[in-house]
Amino acid sequence: MEFEGFKNKETWDVWSWMSNMPATPAYIQHLCEQINNTYLEWADAFKSPLPEFNEFRRNMLANELQDKWIDGCDAVFSGGPMLQLLNTALNNVDWRAVAGSFLDHIEKEEEEKRNLQEDFETRKAQWKDTIDELLGRQ
Repeated sequence: MEFEGFKNKETWDVWSWMSNMPATPAYIQHLCEQINNTYLEWADAFKSPLPEFNEFRRNMLANELQDKWIDGCDAVFSGGPMLQLLNTALNNVDWRAVAGSFLDHIEKEEEEKRNLQEDFETRKAQWKDTIDELLGRQ
């Protein structure tokens, strides 16, 4: 049953909690840098085709997020029914969707930065042309 655009409520809950944690963007960015480096190292070491980069990055990030959340739960609850219930819920999370949502956000921010840089460069060239024209330089 879909919930708030995600596969289920468990997925939305995890995404929602992570999205509201102030450290999440920096943590996701850090993980993405590590994943990018891993991809390049593997590509160099194996000299063979690797999975498509975006798919690789999504899967690696999903695995990393899942491991960290489950490790965190294991540290908080030392066994018992609460841990079992929590692990059951976490096993229902679509971790690839959570990772994909964060990656989509990162890609959107990067595109906005590129667009701003291109706009700045265009305006800078226009300003230079206008100044040259006003000063009689052509």
